[in-house]
Amino acid sequence: MGPHHPAPSFAPGDSGDEWPGLWAASEGWGGRAAAKVVTPYRASYTRSGVLTARNPSEPELAAERMRAPAGSGAILLTTKLHPPPARAEHIGRSRLVGRLRAGAGCRLSLVVAPAGWGKTTLLAQWLAVDGAGTATAWLSLDESDNDPVRFFSYLIAALRTVDPALGTNSEATLRAPGAPIAEVALPLLINELALRSEEIQLVLDDYHVIDNEDVHEGFAFLVEHAPSTLRLSLGCRYDPPLPLARWRARGELSEVRAGDLSFTGEEATSFLNESLTLQLAAEEIDSLLERTEGWAAGLYLAALSFQSMGPAPGSARASVSGEDRHLIDYFTAEVLDRQPDELRAFLLRTSVLERLSGPLCDSLTDHHDGAETLEQLERSNLFLVPLDNKREWYRYHQLFRELLRHELHRADPDLPPELHRRANAWYREAGEIPEAIGHATQACEFGAASDMIAQHWAAFTNAGQLATIINWLEALPEEVVKEDARLCVAAAMVWSELGRGDKSDRWLDAASHAPLPGPILDGLSSVESGVAIIRAIRLRLDGDIGQATAVARDAVEFESDGIPPWRAVASVVLGMSLYWGGQGEDARPHLEETLSIGHELGDAISVVVALGYLAALDLAAGDPASAERLARRGIELAQDTRNAEHHAPTLAHLALGEVLEAQGHLADAETQLRRAAELSQRRSDAIGLACGLAALARVRHGRGDPDEARELLRDAQETLNGCTDPGIVATRLEESERQLCHTQKRRAASAPGRYEELSDRELTVLRLLASELSRREIASELYVSHNTMKSHIRTIYRKLDVNAREQAVVRARELDLL
Repeated sequence: MGPHHPAPSFAPGDSGDEWPGLWAASEGWGGRAAAKVVTPYRASYTRSGVLTARNPSEPELAAERMRAPAGSGAILLTTKLHPPPARAEHIGRSRLVGRLRAGAGCRLSLVVAPAGWGKTTLLAQWLAVDGAGTATAWLSLDESDNDPVRFFSYLIAALRTVDPALGTNSEATLRAPGAPIAEVALPLLINELALRSEEIQLVLDDYHVIDNEDVHEGFAFLVEHAPSTLRLSLGCRYDPPLPLARWRARGELSEVRAGDLSFTGEEATSFLNESLTLQLAAEEIDSLLERTEGWAAGLYLAALSFQSMGPAPGSARASVSGEDRHLIDYFTAEVLDRQPDELRAFLLRTSVLERLSGPLCDSLTDHHDGAETLEQLERSNLFLVPLDNKREWYRYHQLFRELLRHELHRADPDLPPELHRRANAWYREAGEIPEAIGHATQACEFGAASDMIAQHWAAFTNAGQLATIINWLEALPEEVVKEDARLCVAAAMVWSELGRGDKSDRWLDAASHAPLPGPILDGLSSVESGVAIIRAIRLRLDGDIGQATAVARDAVEFESDGIPPWRAVASVVLGMSLYWGGQGEDARPHLEETLSIGHELGDAISVVVALGYLAALDLAAGDPASAERLARRGIELAQDTRNAEHHAPTLAHLALGEVLEAQGHLADAETQLRRAAELSQRRSDAIGLACGLAALARVRHGRGDPDEARELLRDAQETLNGCTDPGIVATRLEESERQLCHTQKRRAASAPGRYEELSDRELTVLRLLASELSRREIASELYVSHNTMKSHIRTIYRKLDVNAREQAVVRARELDLL
């Protein structure tokens, strides 16, 4: 775990309220870490086009410190939420817009074609044409969106451009570790959308950059379950890995492909002669259409060349693109080389950027006219796409950028690393950490990238963007990560949060042997402390309570003089281990320290965790009233801060369920215990899951379902079988089994003679039914035919008044026949 350098969020009362504080106060539960009280923020915009923040006044903080709901904490680029504006050079593609409009009743509209075929332009035209009668939203995707939390945070942000209230509940659940997005966050979002009577048309452009399976799974779920008022459209270079065949067979998919996007003769004439005023002859247009096959980008490249030639004879213009010339050669010779040297250098140098602004371009070109140059390019070049209405941010058309980058590497292979270094410095100063890390990595400045990851990984973990951190680490050479203990600790924690204990353990081992190349930037007292904390977490989750306690004691010792957040982390890890080890009174001071620091720092997650465990301690100490009060406080705080889907309130649900069970409120107890078991299962918490299942078994038996009770006990026992040292849970499971057995015998004794006496042979068959043998195997064991065995079984079922084998076994045990 690591301290959270707070990401921008909203101040209380705004539409993105955030619980302030640190990330790591309690075993990766989204707890926060900072050396002082961390304030919420109010949004504003910076020169870099990102949503950032300012501190509110102290009265604002005092009023809402413990009640501000938690948001994602992510910084969102508003430039991704605007479609490219229409340009004079664009021609109307009414036939294709009509195709898309005709498919509006489908679940999904898909525009698929290679680069340069006009997908983005068509989708933007469609929104512009239909926007008068339908609310429209736009999202431009890039490779950094290969993180499920980031992807769906942006998707919600796009929807909020239409309705600022959308996604209020679903966004917060994105951060919950282990919570399947398709099972938790998206149903909440879909339910919110279903309440709207007005349509929303949402376009996601460049979906081909997404290769994360969890994103594809979540988006497919959204498409399948979206209300009819949400119309979804994708622009991509190739078919995405979605169930297209199923939707196509159902008539739920509208498609526009490269063949449809090919310019017709009429469209080419309008584009070349009217929009670009080239005055080409009909045969020249026909020749271009034949060579380019109607490819929009190819037509435009030719048009750029024609413009630079002036009124050349038709034959000269016809020979501009020799049929044997490769596109790149053509582009270099006929377009790029015809530009003035200064403009050519600008294009090549800035091609390393995904987004362009005047100040950013200046940092790469050593000039001060970047904004003016971009304006000039926009006026004359269709391949520059504005990203906002103020014309401050742009991007190159993807194909154009790829060609520029190819030429840059060919002309000066030593220049790109230097350009990436400059971009890294600019983005770092602007506070845009993902972009800064990306450029540092591409510049092979691995030390700088490592320092930034070491400093910021905890903040992104707090925002739930675990896949982003993994992508950062995997973009570095593996030996770089292995030689930096800070990165090994980060990898171990993130993989643990993702439920991959095998990978987490691997990086823990690496961290124990890796050197420390620079200062620890996340507030840990030492690498050894971080390793001890994570190892204690892993041991506890895997069910080795004794070892977890010993390692957690080491962590507390390492952090004895550390800053409060990290001391709280070590303390809560030890407190939990001591509780599960049956040392409740030893656990109490550590949990109370966590509670105190959590209140001091405004850390909702650590407070919720501490309240749940203290409730469990009070229940064990014979104070159910205090246990109920603390558990309800923990659950209410989790709900108020939008952390109900986090695993932090697990013990609060478990303790409250057991209190309600003792009070005889079995239906309410079952609700709480099922919730505790669900949260434990998401966390891959074997101990918590087994304990929850054992308690749930008692409740189900009490509600008259002995079959499910037995099944729950079996599941609990199977969960514990993989635990080396399950602590008090093994005893609790035994107590539940004895309680169920006692109840069964009492019921049987209170209802004598409710079955016909079984013959000796039937009793023998009944005992074998309780084994693992199949019916045929039982028949073979008794040397009787299969039909004779079926007859015995039917008789047994009739006498015991049951309908199935398992019911017969349960009934026989109730009657002490087994």
